Order: sequence, then structure tokens, then C-alpha cells
Amino acid sequence: MAHPKKRRELNFEETVLDLWARDFNVLELPLSAAVFRMSAFILLLLGALVLGRLVSLSVAEGEFYAERALLNADKVVARPAPRGIIFDRWNKPLTENVPAFRVALKSSSFFTRSEAERSEILRALLGTLGVSEDYLRGRLEAADLTAADRIVLAEDVGLEDALRIKKEALPGVVVEEGFRRRYLTGTSAAHLLGYTGLAAKSDIERDPTLQPNDIVGKTGLEAEYDALLRGRDGTQVKLRTATGDVLEEQEGMAAKPGESLRLTVDAAFQDYFARRLAQGLAALGRTSGAGLAINPQNGEILALVSLPSFDNNVFVDVARSGERAAILSARAKPLFNRAVSGLYSPASTIKPLHALAALAEQVVTPETEVFSAGYIDIANPYDPSRPSRFLDWKPHGWVDVRSALARSSNVYFYTAGGGYGEIKGLGVERLREWWQKFLFGTATGVDLPGEAKGFLPAPDEKEQRTGQIWRIGDTYNVSIGQGD
Repeated sequence: MAHPKKRRELNFEETVLDLWARDFNVLELPLSAAVFRMSAFILLLLGALVLGRLVSLSVAEGEFYAERALLNADKVVARPAPRGIIFDRWNKPLTENVPAFRVALKSSSFFTRSEAERSEILRALLGTLGVSEDYLRGRLEAADLTAADRIVLAEDVGLEDALRIKKEALPGVVVEEGFRRRYLTGTSAAHLLGYTGLAAKSDIERDPTLQPNDIVGKTGLEAEYDALLRGRDGTQVKLRTATGDVLEEQEGMAAKPGESLRLTVDAAFQDYFARRLAQGLAALGRTSGAGLAINPQNGEILALVSLPSFDNNVFVDVARSGERAAILSARAKPLFNRAVSGLYSPASTIKPLHALAALAEQVVTPETEVFSAGYIDIANPYDPSRPSRFLDWKPHGWVDVRSALARSSNVYFYTAGGGYGEIKGLGVERLREWWQKFLFGTATGVDLPGEAKGFLPAPDEKEQRTGQIWRIGDTYNVSIGQGD
């Protein structure tokens, strides 16, 4: 079967070109198949090279370039959570959180510089932060670079200083937003409330969840209830270009504010108690003392005062380094909480317990009377002409257990505890048994750090400590809450 031939249209350009070719004696040669194969090979080779490079970038060298990309993004930045507020029993705030700035060093930028450059950066910060060079270097030496990329140098920086530091654009120095604790009670409740500060190595050892730049309670209720008050910091990631410009800020976990704390303490009474105690001590020519006001019905602490005291705001204000140094070096030891950590003889407060013990052990009856001439004399076995005299604070005449307690008669309790005349007395061993029944010598468990539990006098303890034997005079002394 015959097939019609396809007609091929001849366009104008081909006609003209053929005419030009004849005029210029140009010979038109058809391309061979080899040329097409070579071109295809070259194109395939170039494609393979491009594909191989893409694979290398995405797989073989992906980790390297991922790390390079991370250099353009800050590590996760903590967004500090505000601490819980501490209130008195009437919901009066004793603390508050003030927005503040903190200055930190980015270790990956700071420590890559020379010693001279680092010293220059630190010196530039000294005047603005109001701290010594030793303080700054101490912060650097104490920092755990494996735990955090930032080393906080100051956690309470004012707005003007923060803007000045930002404007100086010191290499490796960053300014972050945060909070500063402020205490509203002056010096009256410093030992009770305590203060906060940057987490030290010892804090992190006690609580491994802490980071070196966390703000934690250092003393007082701030330390005792730190986990409750601290809350949980939030996070933020800032993506940056290679030149450090912020491309994007990504919010991570939201900050959770700390829980609030309500005390049994009456703030107004606490302040009054502190002033009156200071006045009483001054009248005696003294400056050191402690006072507690406790509700006898339920054991609630209404006031707790230790003198001398201090302003706990000094320890959260970076600019008050001179005042901190003065407090730390003071011979009067104002940081020592005498109300909780001090050890004292109970004095006449022990007499009601000794009265109960003497009645329960039938050493005396409610009607037993003892005559107080203002003293008792005990024969001296080594020199009968020089008896040992034990004084009452005044002559009371005849007293029974009721009037002896009302008048705080020493002679009555010398007799009940150590014996005199026809009354044998409890003796030190039975006194110790009653002390232990009422938990003397044990910690009370008050929710403040540093409580001292004290100790109970005993003949063997005295001999081991002093090399002296226990005498009747020792029993008399402990019977009125004195001696050691």
C-alpha cells in the first residue's frame, strides 16, 4: 500500500540561509551521533557532580554545618520566674520583686579572647557594676563552664547602668531581664526572712536541679522554703545571623511564678519587739540578744528577733559591696541568728518543769514549805570555816510550790533539785530524766535553718570536758537553770 509522502513546508529563513551559504561557499555538514553522545556524557557528569555535592552537604557534612548553624543561634536563655511573696499573718507583704537587669558573660565569646582583652572587658565593667575586680574574677573562677554558657556577674543592675553596658557593646557581655528581691521590714526581720543570691557550688550539690545562674534562698525562710518560693524559670531561644543580629525570638517553656508564703508572725509586733529589745539591751550596756514571742496555746511564733541585726537588702544589691564587707567582718557577728542557733542556759524558765518533777517524784507536796533567808550555806569538806553560799535573788521567807513559782525563789528550787536539810532533792540523774521527757536537748524542728539542739549537763560529760568531778553546787546551779 502506497503511503502519501508528508509534505515539508519550507520557511523564509531556510531559503535565505541556503542562498547565503551558496554565495559564501559554506558547506553544511550534518552532526554525527558521536557529538550527541559526548554532549550527553558531559551533562551527565556535571549532574553527578552536583548531586554528589548535595549529598555531601546534607549527609556526610551535615553535622558539621548543623554545628555551624547553631553558632548563629544563642543557646536556650532562661526567663527568670518571680519568687513567691512572703506575707505576715495579716497578709501584709514582707517582700516584693522589682524588675531589674542582670549582667552576664557569654563564656563561648569571652574565653576565646586574649588575657589582655579579658582584663580590659572586666575593667570596663568595674565602674558600672560597682564591684571589685577580685569579685568579678572570683565569679569567673567559681563558674562551672560545663553547666552553663553564661556566667552571671551581677543580678541587680539598674536601667541606666544596663543601657550604658549595652551601648558599650563589650565582647561577650550580655544584659538580661530579671527580678531583684526587696525586703520591706528594715532590719527587724532580717534573720527571720533571710536573703537570696546566686546558686553556689554547695547549693548545686544539695540540689542537682539548680543551675549556676539560678537565684536561691541563702538564709532564713528564703532558704528553708526555697523550692516553694523559687518557682520554675521559662525559656527563650534567639536565632542570630553570623554577625550576631537577631533573626527570630522563639518562646519556649513559660515561666511559673513561685508560691507565696504566709507566716504566723505579726509584722507590726515583730518591729515593736525588735525596738523594745534593743532599748532593753542598751539600758544594760549591751547590744547582743535574742527574743521569741510564742503563742502558748498552739506554739505559733508571733515574733523572732536576733540582735545585732542587718539590712538584708544589702545582700541583693550589687552596688552595696562595701556594706556587705562590713557586715561580714563585724566582730558582733550580726549574721548569726542568736534566736535559733545560739545556746543558752534556760534560767528560771526551767522552774515550772522542776516543780512538776519534784511533785511527781514526791520530793515535795503542794503544802511543803521551804524557808528562804536569801541564801543557803553548804559545808565545805575541805575548809569548814568557809562554807559555799548559794544566793537567792532576795529573801522570800516561807514559800510553798505555788509562791516559789510566783516569786521565782532560788532557795526553794535549790532544795527541790539538790536537797537541803530534811528534803533529799531530785538529784541530777532524775533531773536529766525529766529534761528528756520534755525533749530538752533535742531540736524543736522550727522551720528555719541552723537550729542548734543544745546539750544536757551530766557528771560524766563535765569530767570529760573539764577534768573536774560533779559537785552538789553543780546540781544547785542546774536546778535554777544555770551552769553548763
